[in-house]
Amino acid sequence: MKNIENNKNLRSFLKSKSMPLLLISTLTISASSLAVVSCNDGIALSKLANRSIDTSVRHLTFETPPTSWNPVHNNDGGTTSYLADLFAGALSVDQFGRIYGDAFESGYASAEKGGKSIYVGNDSSDETIDLSHWTYTVRDNAYWSHANGQKVRKVKASDWDNTAMYVLNLNSQSAVYNLWTAFILNTDVMQTVLSAKMSALNANKPFDSNNYYKAPVVENNELKSEGTPLKEVYYDIVREINSMKENGGTIKYNEVYATGSVVVYDPNTLGTDGKPVANSKILDMDYVLEQDPETKEITWEKDGQRYTNLKPVKLEKDATLEQEISVSAGGYGLITNDETRSVEFKLKKEAPYFETLLTYIAFSPLAEEIVKGGKLADGQPSETGVYSGAYLPTKLDFTKEMIYEANPNYYFRNLTTITKQIYTNVAGASTSSETARLQFEKGEREAFGLSGATSGDKKGWAKYIGSDSENPIFPGVQVGRPISASSEIIIYNYYNGYIDNPNDEEHYDTALSASKLLQLPEARAFISTGIDRSRYIKQLSEEFDTPGTPSKNIINLYTSQTTATNAVDQNKDYVEYFHEQASQISGLDSNDFAQGGDAFLNQSKAHVNKEQSELIDTIKEYIKINNLKTVESGEYKGRVRIGFLNGGDPYLNSMLDQFNSSIPNNPIYLELDKPVGDEGNARVRASKWDIYTAGWLPDYADPYTYLSTTFIKGDYTDRFGGERILNKLKEAKGDITKYPLAAKLPSSTYEKAIPEGYTIANNDTSTANQFATMFATSGEGNKVTEISRNAPDSATQLLLAEFKAYEDNVKATDLGEVHNITKRYNEFSKAEYDLLYKYFLILPLYNSAAYRSYSVNYIRNQSGSYATYGSSSDRTFLYKLNEKLWSRSQNRVWINFLNGERARMAADPTYKKEGNSLFIK
Repeated sequence: MKNIENNKNLRSFLKSKSMPLLLISTLTISASSLAVVSCNDGIALSKLANRSIDTSVRHLTFETPPTSWNPVHNNDGGTTSYLADLFAGALSVDQFGRIYGDAFESGYASAEKGGKSIYVGNDSSDETIDLSHWTYTVRDNAYWSHANGQKVRKVKASDWDNTAMYVLNLNSQSAVYNLWTAFILNTDVMQTVLSAKMSALNANKPFDSNNYYKAPVVENNELKSEGTPLKEVYYDIVREINSMKENGGTIKYNEVYATGSVVVYDPNTLGTDGKPVANSKILDMDYVLEQDPETKEITWEKDGQRYTNLKPVKLEKDATLEQEISVSAGGYGLITNDETRSVEFKLKKEAPYFETLLTYIAFSPLAEEIVKGGKLADGQPSETGVYSGAYLPTKLDFTKEMIYEANPNYYFRNLTTITKQIYTNVAGASTSSETARLQFEKGEREAFGLSGATSGDKKGWAKYIGSDSENPIFPGVQVGRPISASSEIIIYNYYNGYIDNPNDEEHYDTALSASKLLQLPEARAFISTGIDRSRYIKQLSEEFDTPGTPSKNIINLYTSQTTATNAVDQNKDYVEYFHEQASQISGLDSNDFAQGGDAFLNQSKAHVNKEQSELIDTIKEYIKINNLKTVESGEYKGRVRIGFLNGGDPYLNSMLDQFNSSIPNNPIYLELDKPVGDEGNARVRASKWDIYTAGWLPDYADPYTYLSTTFIKGDYTDRFGGERILNKLKEAKGDITKYPLAAKLPSSTYEKAIPEGYTIANNDTSTANQFATMFATSGEGNKVTEISRNAPDSATQLLLAEFKAYEDNVKATDLGEVHNITKRYNEFSKAEYDLLYKYFLILPLYNSAAYRSYSVNYIRNQSGSYATYGSSSDRTFLYKLNEKLWSRSQNRVWINFLNGERARMAADPTYKKEGNSLFIK
């Protein structure tokens, strides 16, 4: 879901809208004596240290308003950061990382229930716990309110049905549906059937209230714009799914006016049965817009152009394609009851991390007024809009300012000390770090950050930090390490999009050779262990790096720190389990796998038992037997060119130069592939590249949120070409002329690198074609794509077998180890090691959070949500402002106190729940 594309300079990539407030540690730095500094710009530090502020008002800036005012429509961080304060979530996370009930009661985690459970909707102390069934109660004091504070009505259990019918109706174009369909039982069925039935006549205007809530109806071969209300269609489907609760079954449905081909009938041409005969030509339409009531002519839209059929035509309902979808036993996974105010979720599988998913705004309750009124969902707030969160938008002038004020009807109003948040529009103005500092010094904002002595606000650095970054001049500077933001990785593309156009003389041969080479495991191992990533990454950390050591931002696993911790093992982080397992497997020190180590560079022997020279020999043999295109002249003559799609900077160039120039007999040339103009994004979407960098943020607190993205049809399948490979193999059916990526493997590769569980047919290793029949999952239920033993695509066979072996291990652990979290994390660690160090399918790059942050901040450190997943960190009602700037020593005492409190809570889940509003049932 949260895929972060990165094709820019890393420093600019780290710039964000708000200050990083969550620090995993604060460095122990002795306070300097406060000098009376009076620069030409800004306030004297002595005066600043004694300045008091109004702790009830917070000042922020914005450039563009939210793109939608519907909390379950978008998934972009910018919009969520504005809406999370206005709309309550199902669950949320407190300052200590504990999950509590937001619109839901805190249930089993509440003090009234003993407070021993780490879950809200299940009792974690129950040995018979069913982690596929979660039950909640809506708070009795949860209300929908107008912006003026007037109560509208109570939040109801069925408001989650409103959310489901909006999110799961593809006509609404919600971007968060996958969070529902991936986990909640039969919501994928609901999505498919509901979307087909609700494909509106005016589908290109999905928020038009006249059509959005009506399903199209065909009567007497004529289109009718009025039909059955959405709710009625939704609940009809719920009843149909529930009728198959015991054994499952199938639902048949008609895609009457779905996007795509529509059969057009000419009434003047009748068949033997007396009915109109379908035209031989099927009209390919995006949307059926309307039918003339007199002539019955149809107007349709294709590629943004509007067309009208020249002949009188009719659409016949019976002629549309009938579809069928399987329904799993167990019924519909969302069960609501307004009388008991209960909401239940039945999942496709047991998921110990499910409640971390419910902290997403995608699972917020939705009022009918939000989608039915039209305007609110269409990007403009309605005067009669309704809100359920901690704040209400009392002023929304997008050209000047937005003002949020504390919601008097919010059930945690007593915890909110910042009663007003003022957003000022700064579009067109400077948003530099220097501007932020000057605004802070003028009292126009409560925080600003300092980025370094050699970049950003140099005057500010000199004024507040000075020449010794270990001992800043101003004691009000807070120094710490932010919680990990995302994991950035290098992705290898195994099917470059340029391959689909053999007539492209400029790109085809080069792209084909690069994709073929990247299918070879030795090639990936050679690149991963031969490239010095720190040369690129050090731009994030060089001020703190020791010469000759790796960048302090370099990472050696994909799953980011703080994503998942084990509550029954003193909140031990998953990354620690990985370090231990990787060390045992490879023989390297566990510190090599930690952030700031380098477990890849020159370590091929440890991971695949091959020296770099052996990898080179295999690569050269592979290039020769497959006649791959090589550079024809110049310094890199004879090498296969692999492009690295990036905007380029001196640091990246240094990394590429090191790889290209320092390795003897190097058979690969990594070339900067710099996009021209605005083509970069288009090429990324079309997968017209060989190597690219991207990042991932966790969707929930479990390693599976990362590991599942690299399945053959996972979130990155469009990036590394997995789905394109499968589709081309289906088309080829063993015919080498129809499969462009066919390539033979050297015998040394398929003898030693075949994943466990796969063997060579008849033990015959004389040819690369003699593979046992293997299957690659297609992600379409139980359907599989067969890779025949006689197919000539042996390099592809091995690649898919590696993906499948990895995927099988991850899925087996996900389904099999749901109660023993220690074993779950250990088994995931082994699978992640295979992904990175056995198969080298991706290459970890860096942690995008700055190694060390410097900020001057009135906002009390870690007073908000302590979570890297979900939307909790965007809910700011728990934030506290200090009246005066705290010194580093004051802040250090505070951080030590919080860490001590977390340790006590880890040992005793009941600690500090009694009397805590968040944990009152």
